[in-house]
Amino acid sequence: MTPSIDKLREFTPKRHGEQGVDAAIHGAIEESTEIHEVFCNPPGGSWTEFDIIHPSDGEISQWDHIPRRPPRVKRPDQVFQYLDGDTLVLLTIESKYDASDLTSDIGSRLVGYFEGHENYTGLRERPCWHKKDSRGNWKVVSEESPKEQRYWFRDYPNVEYWSGFMFANSPLDMTDENEIDAALDSTLSDSDVDVALSVSWVEEHQYPILYARGTDEFRKSAMSTALRESLDAHNSDIEIP
Repeated sequence: MTPSIDKLREFTPKRHGEQGVDAAIHGAIEESTEIHEVFCNPPGGSWTEFDIIHPSDGEISQWDHIPRRPPRVKRPDQVFQYLDGDTLVLLTIESKYDASDLTSDIGSRLVGYFEGHENYTGLRERPCWHKKDSRGNWKVVSEESPKEQRYWFRDYPNVEYWSGFMFANSPLDMTDENEIDAALDSTLSDSDVDVALSVSWVEEHQYPILYARGTDEFRKSAMSTALRESLDAHNSDIEIP
């Protein structure tokens, strides 16, 4: 058994897949004290739960049994929340291994998952089913509970959405910032997302380095500042060749 464990420790993947892209942004934001992770695909997250903080009281509400493939919208691979005063700010992201998997309307489809349309009830229109109390315990929000508890997200007046697309750089260990910026700019120009992100895996153990570029409007936002600070803090612990 020992030789097998030693070989596993020495193993270096040649391809990380979409799950590796998911894990990279999850790991970077997990270290953040400014950004709350609402949802993330495994590894690191759950396919069935969205946890959103109420800006006024800081309580966490949970939506579960969420639809996986609703019509004409896209369930995000990651959702992050930044509390900007009374505004509930959400960054919703689609991640793919290949940059070529980008679709031009992905930004509006990601936001549509929350806002819905005539043939789909968006997450915002759905009731929350659980709340975390001050002791950190989850409690059921029953159907008999007041509407202001079950549907507070639907009725909350200040919600701001941003959308993003994330992919793996090619080659995996790319660190040439001119090439990376060109790929990120191409993502912004070829789609309706607000921010483009990418990841490279560097050094012997292939640590993830994350890159981001946003539209002019996104760069003015509090979410952009928090995201940049979180990625910079994560990247600063890794030596880039």
